[in-house]
Amino acid sequence: MNSIHEPVSLYRNAMETLVIEEIERQLQSLPENLAGTINPTEATAYALNRLPPLYATTSEGYFWQQKRAKETLKDLISKAASWGIKAAQRERKSRSNGGAIAN
Repeated sequence: MNSIHEPVSLYRNAMETLVIEEIERQLQSLPENLAGTINPTEATAYALNRLPPLYATTSEGYFWQQKRAKETLKDLISKAASWGIKAAQRERKSRSNGGAIAN
């Protein structure tokens, strides 16, 4: 019997894949020496925290949510990805200067 505290893969956030793809696209447009210093995981988490979650429990629902997001949230996903990359850059600079983690 599953408890509420056990991780279960019964649902997925369709926004995650879209954000990861957009961050990868934007990082490819940056100079290689800069893109290589940015942690894409940090950028993704930052961006996802600024976007609405789009959870689905079936493959059909997942792809429907992705289609909906591509049609209605494309610009916001792009902006959030850009914000995430900039935040990851600030984080890298803060760590390289011996500073505390920026919030």
